[in-house]
Amino acid sequence: MNRPTDSCASFPATRWSLLRRAATNREALGEFIRAYWRPMRAFLVRIGVPRSASEDRVQQFLIDKILTGSLLARADAALGRFRPLLKQALRNYAIDCFRREQAERQGTRQVDAVSAWDAAEVPAEREAADAFDVEWTREILGRTLQRFRDSVAPSQWQVFRARVWDPLTRGTVPAEYRELQRSLPGTVKQLNYTLVNSKRQFASVLREVIAEYAETEAAARDELDDLLRVLLASNVRGQPWPCDSAPAAGSGSQQTTPGVADDGGLQQTDPASLAAALRLDVHSFWDDSELDELLATCFAEPVTVCPAWDAAPPGLLLEAPGPCGEGVPTLGQLLQQPQPDLAALEGLKRAARSQLNQADPVLPRRVAETLYFAAIAAALVRRHTRISTSPDNVLRSGFSMLLGCPWLEPWLQQLLLEARQSLERD
Repeated sequence: MNRPTDSCASFPATRWSLLRRAATNREALGEFIRAYWRPMRAFLVRIGVPRSASEDRVQQFLIDKILTGSLLARADAALGRFRPLLKQALRNYAIDCFRREQAERQGTRQVDAVSAWDAAEVPAEREAADAFDVEWTREILGRTLQRFRDSVAPSQWQVFRARVWDPLTRGTVPAEYRELQRSLPGTVKQLNYTLVNSKRQFASVLREVIAEYAETEAAARDELDDLLRVLLASNVRGQPWPCDSAPAAGSGSQQTTPGVADDGGLQQTDPASLAAALRLDVHSFWDDSELDELLATCFAEPVTVCPAWDAAPPGLLLEAPGPCGEGVPTLGQLLQQPQPDLAALEGLKRAARSQLNQADPVLPRRVAETLYFAAIAAALVRRHTRISTSPDNVLRSGFSMLLGCPWLEPWLQQLLLEARQSLERD
């Protein structure tokens, strides 16, 4: 079978409709084969097919069950997800091949395929199914990574790779912002904004890719949850196979072409790190210095920004905050005033709570929590007024949680401490 030159190219949607078209459409069939090649090979190796024979076995399966068989024609969304159907078909095919091979070796003597298979002490099928899903996750993330790289500027990719991707997939130490400044323009704060946007964009692309394998939004969430469950529970470790290409449909030769030179380190990434990549979003991979920078950015915003948070995420982290109008305090100034405006504190609390309740918030959760409890603390300490209906134990717990954060400025630590003490006196 011939191999395509672009083994890790962006894959089109393989929804159930595309799977059904693949039964009769050569182009759709080729996309199916490229997407599922590695997961199928990993599954066969785990159930006992020798690695040296796994590629030939996958190719024969494609010929017998896909090209000339009816597996894709039987695909039906009403019967559930396609991956379990494919894994079961692969298992049955492997047993059939094992039976034939045993019969050929022993002449005409009959062989009980199932008992012979069990006697071979094949690894547990659960492990094989996990291997399939680990490789499938690599396909999902590889597709996401390429789309993301194609959609961002080279400088944005450089920041994302140095701060997030390489530490996640290659185990490197995240590059310091000042180190990145040697090759990239911009201040530390501007590079931080770039990283925030990059995380949000990557998470958005990942959701788009996963949605291509589900008929509904709920099914897409189930798909993600299922992959995360498998990855977090799996003992499977990535096989250091090269990023080889999948075979083209319907060809008989064995020409191998080089894969993509940089696969993002996914082929050597263990399941736990793959799971972290699936969960990568605006809340992930923040170190103390970044959280400190983000909180300082929030405190530099004018009080008037708060109402916008209730309706939609503002441009808070997308560009540097502008100067406040005359007489308009910043959020940081508001919290430090001897007699802060209670309505403004209520607005800050409400805005922060809005961020905590949003599915796709602008702020990392810990920063939103800090703003939320800081507003409540300022009302308690500066105005001796309670603006929260939460019970004392909940507020004390929130204040104590934040007091354990090393990235808070001293004035904010003191405010939270005094607020907690005021509740203890009461």
